[in-house]
Amino acid sequence: MGKIVEAAKRAEQEKLKSTPAQSLEPDKAEVAPLPDEGEQIVAEAIKRAARGAAASSSLEGAENTPRAEESDFMVPARLEPAPVEPGPVGPVAPGAETAASVGIRKIPIQLNGSAPVLPFDNINAQASEQYRIVRTKLLHHPNKPRICLITSPGPGDGKTITSINLAGALALSENRVVLVDADLRRSRIACVLGLPETPGLADVLAARCELDDVLIEVEQLPNLHVLPAGNPHPNPTELLDSERWREICAALRCRFRFAIIDVPPMVGIADFEVMLAASDGVVVVVRPDHTNRNLCFKALEMIPKEKMIGITVNGINEWFLWKSYDAYHYHYYSQVGKS
Repeated sequence: MGKIVEAAKRAEQEKLKSTPAQSLEPDKAEVAPLPDEGEQIVAEAIKRAARGAAASSSLEGAENTPRAEESDFMVPARLEPAPVEPGPVGPVAPGAETAASVGIRKIPIQLNGSAPVLPFDNINAQASEQYRIVRTKLLHHPNKPRICLITSPGPGDGKTITSINLAGALALSENRVVLVDADLRRSRIACVLGLPETPGLADVLAARCELDDVLIEVEQLPNLHVLPAGNPHPNPTELLDSERWREICAALRCRFRFAIIDVPPMVGIADFEVMLAASDGVVVVVRPDHTNRNLCFKALEMIPKEKMIGITVNGINEWFLWKSYDAYHYHYYSQVGKS
């Protein structure tokens, strides 16, 4: 078989030498007749050779064309990150935090008008002045208390209203104040002020949220913030008798000038004694026509002397010896309100 192929190649070479050169296409190249057995083999060999030549010529032409990555693609410009201004490093000075920086909710209070709450609009000038007197005594107290507990011997003495009005009076004097509802058994501050009751202090104590998530800035008084009681808990004493409570008091001390904390009544409940340790002082609210005399004396004995700030008498009825003073008092403030 190999001899037949070699013979056919020699015959083809002699034929090409004897004929003049001419341009032949690879697929149409003329081949001398071969025996049947070797004809197909020779034809396939010639075709393969022709294809190889064509591929070689096409590669030679491709060397002169630009490469695809040089002509068809553009290298994108390098994107530099936008410059970021460095934030404050290290601890922030107490009182430097704002609602914008910590994300505190800003909500307006909505008073229902049934209770003498925040009487600082000259409608009840006498009550307004009395709360300003309490504020002055607190500001000039020799111990400089900042974490103040507002309590009473028993329920119904007016400690919640006193807490709200004292916090409002302090906020009017350009002090950053937080009003805390720590009476987790009978919370009322959020209801009186028309603010959301949850989340609040109980949720922070139970580690369900952080302090910044529950604080509320009063829209009408930007210096006044409220920490509501939050979701009820079956055992408030266990929540308050914890390291978490002491951490909250320390955080409030750093952020605010005053923390006015409405706490449960002193007698018969263990919550007060638990919260007393983390406070700077106590203000006791009594009401002559309501407070039990024996409970009052017992409550006063529970407060250490160094933490006793003072007593606020609530709901005093007019006495006949005060008539002349009250007449001048009301007349003076009515003239001030009209001017």
